[in-house]
Amino acid sequence: TEFNEAFAVAVEQAGLERWLAVRRREAQLERLRERRARQLEYVSLFVRRRAELGRLYATKLPPEKMRERKREIFAALEADIRALEARHGVSSPYGAWVEAGLNNAHLASVATYYECVPGFERLLAEHGGDLRRFYDAARALAALPRAVRRERLCGPSPSPRMPEVTEAGTPVRSPTRSAGSG
Repeated sequence: TEFNEAFAVAVEQAGLERWLAVRRREAQLERLRERRARQLEYVSLFVRRRAELGRLYATKLPPEKMRERKREIFAALEADIRALEARHGVSSPYGAWVEAGLNNAHLASVATYYECVPGFERLLAEHGGDLRRFYDAARALAALPRAVRRERLCGPSPSPRMPEVTEAGTPVRSPTRSAGSG
């Protein structure tokens, strides 16, 4: 499910960021953060166009008009991706999809793996980077109905920076917060 996949991606990203930080690999950490920021830009393109398609499918347009509008939406997504590639000066991870022709499965795949990741990143940040508390909060969310989880996690909020970590990989606590707060 999107909950499980986004959780796994968020944990992977947090772990990698902590691993790089502990090993003082600042250049790699910065490249990772830049790549992640670009990824979020691409994801937002897919999410926006997927929502547009959802609205289209909810209409009562005749089939030919609907197919025409669908082609326009996918063409716009392709143009969005190419524009972002040009702006960043790097190829996107979606170039092969664009070359082969974008489709609904591509949109669903991106949404499944990435749309809710910022929500999990926010959740981790809300718990001061403490993985145990984050896992507990994620378990509590998992027990909620899917629609409630989605509402809480998949909003359009920007992705926060991960908290700084010590050499042991534990989060650095803010001086304004006590160990038991938050």
